[in-house]
Amino acid sequence: MMLRHLYPQTVALFKRAGIVTEQDKLELMHFPLPQSEYRDRKGAPAQRTPSLTMEVDGTPVTLTPKAIWRYLGFFFDPFLTFKHHVKFYATRALSTVRTYPM
Repeated sequence: MMLRHLYPQTVALFKRAGIVTEQDKLELMHFPLPQSEYRDRKGAPAQRTPSLTMEVDGTPVTLTPKAIWRYLGFFFDPFLTFKHHVKFYATRALSTVRTYPM
């Protein structure tokens, strides 16, 4: 797996540049191919995504892909649909409208 080899190299590059990476603050998103085994029979994203365990500087690190990733105000899922993004902002707008009578 490429990530298993590239992740420790990336952490080492950051370390040489004087940047400390905190493993608990890093986010991982897996973007599978459209016809991937990570979809269920109906074509919807499967519930389970594979996690990856590796050693970085002698410390075991487990990377678990997130189901939803927020970046610059946008919500992404592994299949790049905007369902969660639209749902979040529609709920937010509805909540705002419901507070107007107050």
